[in-house]
Amino acid sequence: MCSQKFIGREKEIEQFLQYLTQSPEAPQNPLLIINIHGQSGMGKTYLLQQFRHLALESGNLSVYLDGDETDIPTIMGTVVKKLGEIDCNLRDIEKYILTNFPTFSRFISPLKKLSSANPQLFVDQNFKKFNDQYKLYLQCRSKIDNDPEKPQGLSNFVGKTTAKVGLSFGKKVPGIDTVLEFFDDEELSKQAEEWAAFIAKKFNSKDEKSLMRDPLSILTPLFWEGLKNLTQEKLVVICFDNYERVTENVGIWLRNCLDEDYGKIPQTLIFAIACRKEINLFQWANYEDKIERICLQPFTELEAKQYIENKGITENNKVNNILHISGKIPGVGEARV
Repeated sequence: MCSQKFIGREKEIEQFLQYLTQSPEAPQNPLLIINIHGQSGMGKTYLLQQFRHLALESGNLSVYLDGDETDIPTIMGTVVKKLGEIDCNLRDIEKYILTNFPTFSRFISPLKKLSSANPQLFVDQNFKKFNDQYKLYLQCRSKIDNDPEKPQGLSNFVGKTTAKVGLSFGKKVPGIDTVLEFFDDEELSKQAEEWAAFIAKKFNSKDEKSLMRDPLSILTPLFWEGLKNLTQEKLVVICFDNYERVTENVGIWLRNCLDEDYGKIPQTLIFAIACRKEINLFQWANYEDKIERICLQPFTELEAKQYIENKGITENNKVNNILHISGKIPGVGEARV
């Protein structure tokens, strides 16, 4: 939680608060992707963290991923783990908004009504099927990774086949073939044969063989099922930071999920994605009606001054010097304070 008043980005905060104050069951509250983008130092991470705090303080659910989780099963497992760590008993949306965003005090009353009952985080119960399969996946993956006789490059094969799945959907999304041309059909076909043969030899259990042949087809539906059960009356905000770090496989997986190729996903979801460049217009063309793109710009002079003064610097010469050097970019100004 912030110890100092949040400066700037009022338009973005207001829009997010409007999303939070809509009833999760309202038809005008669709599944949403918020894409925060802009050059380094603009405060993308800080704004993303504010979205997460606002969601939590209003009695909703939110998890933060820092971009290090590039393996798709690991992403799902991390989300489930972090959901189980949320403490819903210490929320005070009124205090939080008055401390950090006093301009938006009008949102306090509707948010308090929506958060009158804290969500019951029976994570173990709702995600039992997923956790059982994910635990098995980790055990099997460990056996594979530690096997000196595994075929060369096999550890990365699951990720490649994830991207290859997109071939069947390539005609839906303009430009997707540009991504998939990096994957050689003959190479993948050969690896698929090696993978199937290795799995058949490595594991005796039918369940283990099925899981390791196609982990996403088994884990993803269970992940969404658990999330849907958990969030029937609440919004859940999944924050992806440093999205440029993740492989394109993650983007293809997300789009396949939006197409409900792994079953129906909850409509009480907000994906907040932060990255330097906006998510690809061509690859995400079919989902543009679900995307809110936020390009962060430098602070106004007034916002920049407030930001610097909020750090305890009030002498005019120092303030003006920081303004000049930083170009009113928050991260640069922070380094100069």
